[in-house]
Amino acid sequence: DISGQNLAERVFCIITMCTAACLFGIILSELQQIFAVSNARSRSLDDHMESMLSILKENSVPAQVEKRLASWMRFQFSGMQAHAKTQDMVLNLPVALRELLAGTCFYNGLFSRISLLDVVSADEDGDESLRRKLLGEIIRKISAQFYLAKTQVASMRDPADHLVIIST
Repeated sequence: DISGQNLAERVFCIITMCTAACLFGIILSELQQIFAVSNARSRSLDDHMESMLSILKENSVPAQVEKRLASWMRFQFSGMQAHAKTQDMVLNLPVALRELLAGTCFYNGLFSRISLLDVVSADEDGDESLRRKLLGEIIRKISAQFYLAKTQVASMRDPADHLVIIST
């Protein structure tokens, strides 16, 4: 064993051991914080699912139906959380930055498939400001809704008062 032979060496060893113990505690607390942040989303989903499943169990919903409902609720909850985070970011941006974001790859995949938006193009000078303004307003007002496959989302009799973008 290695140990201090005189008072100075013993004091040095004690201080070194105390410093090492403090650093170990700090590293452990940082790791715990990292895991807590990464698991926060999972915990909120688990809490949501637990409350929904308890309602289903109280009402004696059959197991097969409960399983399908749980799958749908998990999908919808995750999608709505992601949409809420995106909308929170977009709504807090100044207009110029929102328009800049609308023209980037962040939304290009969604907007590139809408032929109606192809009509709004650059003017003679190649200025894309009108298109950016339109897309900036669209992303400000966009809202997500989730439907089961083969669900009718619109009818001929519905008023044409909003734009529906269907993405799978």
